[in-house]
Amino acid sequence: MRGSLDITASDFFCGAGGSTTGMIAIPGVRVSAASNHWDKAIETHQYNHQHTEHILADLSQITPKLFPRTTIGWFSPECTWHSNARGAKRLAAQISLLSDDLPSEAAERSRATMWDVVRFTEYHRYELVFVENVVEIYSWPLYRPWIAAMHALGYEHRLICLNSMHSWTFGTPAPQSRDRLYVCFWKAGNRAPDFETVVRPPATCSRCGPVRALQAWKNPGVAVGKYRSQYSYRCPARACADTVLEPDWLPASTIIDWTKTGQRIGDRTRPLKPKTIARIQAGIDRYWAAPHAEDAREAAGTLFEYRQARSRPSEGRAPVFEPFVSVLRGQSKNHRTSEALSTVSAGGRHHAVITPFIAELRGGGSTARSVSDALCTVTASGNHHGLVVPAAAHHRKSTRRPIAVEDLSFRMLDVPELKGAMGFASTYVLRGGTKQRNVRMCGNAVTPPTSRDIVGVGVQSLSR
Repeated sequence: MRGSLDITASDFFCGAGGSTTGMIAIPGVRVSAASNHWDKAIETHQYNHQHTEHILADLSQITPKLFPRTTIGWFSPECTWHSNARGAKRLAAQISLLSDDLPSEAAERSRATMWDVVRFTEYHRYELVFVENVVEIYSWPLYRPWIAAMHALGYEHRLICLNSMHSWTFGTPAPQSRDRLYVCFWKAGNRAPDFETVVRPPATCSRCGPVRALQAWKNPGVAVGKYRSQYSYRCPARACADTVLEPDWLPASTIIDWTKTGQRIGDRTRPLKPKTIARIQAGIDRYWAAPHAEDAREAAGTLFEYRQARSRPSEGRAPVFEPFVSVLRGQSKNHRTSEALSTVSAGGRHHAVITPFIAELRGGGSTARSVSDALCTVTASGNHHGLVVPAAAHHRKSTRRPIAVEDLSFRMLDVPELKGAMGFASTYVLRGGTKQRNVRMCGNAVTPPTSRDIVGVGVQSLSR
């Protein structure tokens, strides 16, 4: 990529600045203007991006004339009422949703922000337009008329379904499993960006070795959906095209502060809820039911020995009591800390670290996740990730003895950890004023590595 170009961008619905942070990581790109309706988000964005013009406004109530002309328009319209995380019903296909309802006019207000993309693009005629939203936006009844409006303005488009833990094109990804849909527009007649590179993460095939994996859709006629649910990754070689691959990822263990062990569950003055206990027990059953020893000789009576998980579980020996994250919400499961974190939501308070595993403290079928996996999605509604740790006595006990939940240490993941799970640098400052607001900023943000990769490929098409 040539870095001599001066590419300007406007970041609409900018939030805490994840999309801006990713865009300016591309040489030659600068964000001229950023706008949001939440004062705390603007305060945070302004603190971290002081050379950007900031406009505190409700975008649907403001004229595009107030914004400078830029090469790129990045839009992250409100996704609340398109997402599985709210209590509204879609007209096209009913979704089981989890949070409190808002008045119907709020739902319409949320959906109306999608039309601001058309309105601002009509006025500014950006070379590139990027729209980030939840995958469910594809089932919005007005999605196709919305796309048609952009085509009428002279744009072509491509849909990109990408999980944040697979954003490897121009750097490392976020250690979080977070599915989003990116609608990418470019002016008809311009060179089409090579977005295929964005959806080709590195992976290792047992036969071919290191490869760039291919997206393989379960229903090729509808290439929209979420990783594992609607698509997987395959080896690009024809000889092993049916081989399912797991792309590389960054583990949740990379963002966990291991100096904070939490409180022994049996010593808590406020007992954990039965559902939380059940999720922790599910993590124990999944990850600690038998020792993860290298051979049968070690399988009996092996002592606990902590080792931070590496990015790929095949590297080195896993500890007997491997850390995992329990997500206390939704359909999520327990996950290793060597896996990516599940989605971080704006409400936060969903990720409990039961060192060594993450308890996923949100409804449905989700229970626990290893710290060797990516974290599950961080959402706006609360912190669902809890860290579970064996108490000191268990570090010395034989694995033949059963582990009691009350003997484990437990704590929720903190804001710096959730910020790291989103892909923000440790030096990035959130100025929400309260923990709840800062968690909300994390859950509502775009993961910087993803905006970096998508915009980076778009810029390449302009620099040829």
